[in-house]
Amino acid sequence: MSFISEARKEMIELISSEKCCVKAFLFGVYKGSGYIALRKNQWWLGFRFTDEELLNKCFDLIHSITDIEPTITGETGFGGRNTFQSFILELDCLQSKIIAELLSIDFQGVSDIDKQIEIDNFQSECCRKALLKGLFLSAGTMSLPTDSKDISPDKKSGGYYLEIKVYSEQLAMDIACLLKSFGIPAKIRNRRMSFSVYLKDSELISDFLAATGAYNSLFKLQELIVLRSMKNDTNRGLNCNLANINRSIGAAATQSKAIKLIIEKKGLDSLDQELRQTALARLDYPEFTLAELASHLGNVSKSCINHRLRKLIALSESLITEK
Repeated sequence: MSFISEARKEMIELISSEKCCVKAFLFGVYKGSGYIALRKNQWWLGFRFTDEELLNKCFDLIHSITDIEPTITGETGFGGRNTFQSFILELDCLQSKIIAELLSIDFQGVSDIDKQIEIDNFQSECCRKALLKGLFLSAGTMSLPTDSKDISPDKKSGGYYLEIKVYSEQLAMDIACLLKSFGIPAKIRNRRMSFSVYLKDSELISDFLAATGAYNSLFKLQELIVLRSMKNDTNRGLNCNLANINRSIGAAATQSKAIKLIIEKKGLDSLDQELRQTALARLDYPEFTLAELASHLGNVSKSCINHRLRKLIALSESLITEK
């Protein structure tokens, strides 16, 4: 099971059985995935899900506070090249009126779905947490970087991202206000026919998990953040070392080429003893670093070896320019 699935499962399991919290949660689900349909001149209330676990949880919660048993049906949908299964939880006219009154839904037409959330109606922190969970589980998604085997969302992602998608700008602003009440500053983006309330920072997503009470997922995320940071630091170190090695190899190749040119044009006897020793050492040990060459020659500093090699390169360049 991926981290995302585990986080959703934990949130579902943590929904309080207190009636006020159940109502807040169902209201959040209604705002995220609910709809109102006109059937035979009567309004019917329904919920659409792609998460069967959430469907079953909502069925149980509705039954626990009203004894109502909604109708559940399934349908197949298409998204791009993919086929997906969705579920419909629907209430008949009488059941819809009971739920609408219980959740304080203005049951006068489809436009109610997009109406604002009166945050002040959810005074207690537990109810606001339940509302937030209902909104996220019904209309939210989350993605994490996929450079770790411990993170396996369905699609690759460039980074940490969490969003709740709704179809009303006012509703998006109210969700952002709800997140702000937990100290989480969210941003809003207009995405064609919808609005996205989103977080793009690992610490903000951590705060979100804490606000929903999903502490096991929070600790797992913190562990993944640390592991990813350590992996990135290691990769940066390896890349730096590799770059240094490549530079050393390139410099050694240039030096060897210069020495061979000197031997071809003037011979090693044209060099003084120190330069001759250095030239021979470089040809014999092209893989050595300056420090290793200095150690091989003995009683010579790294800077001294560097100076001698520079003199050899300068001498070869002067031979090239000679007529």
